[in-house]
Amino acid sequence: MKKITLILFLFYSFCGVHSQSNQNEKSYFNWFDKLTDAQNNHLSNGTAYYEVYVTKKGHHQYYASPDFLIGDLIYDEQPYFDIYLQYNLYSDQLILRYFKDENLRTIQLIKDKVEKFSLNNRNFIRVGKNKINNPGYYEVLLENGDYGLYKKHYKTRQRHINSAGTFFSFSEKYFLIIR
Repeated sequence: MKKITLILFLFYSFCGVHSQSNQNEKSYFNWFDKLTDAQNNHLSNGTAYYEVYVTKKGHHQYYASPDFLIGDLIYDEQPYFDIYLQYNLYSDQLILRYFKDENLRTIQLIKDKVEKFSLNNRNFIRVGKNKINNPGYYEVLLENGDYGLYKKHYKTRQRHINSAGTFFSFSEKYFLIIR
């Protein structure tokens, strides 16, 4: 009887620890990332990103906002939480700014290393060339076992010239796929 009680106690203790660890995973990774220098983690692996288009207010090339948004990311098989991201819909690139320090450069992440990310309570996955004719980032609308409904956000560019100079405006479009 003592043996069974001990086994049940260990089993329930393990379940509680496992459940608690899932809830604290995000906190743990955030704590660890703050302990380590931002330049020393995998996220610094990318190319410098510079804004190349002058746009009119409200006609930017980004998903949801021209500002960096707080999101989550799985990059090079490592999870990162509460980081500053922009999703450029015109170039289909994910851009990162480290923490809140505006003096650090923005980095265009290497697309093949991005597995998935979330912004504005929306989840996105990277679909590779071998899976679909139009590879890139897709919003996950519905996933059910072998099937999924995905939305491809993109923007088109228009060039405007006036006496003040040249500027660009971007219009959002999308299409849906089932796979």
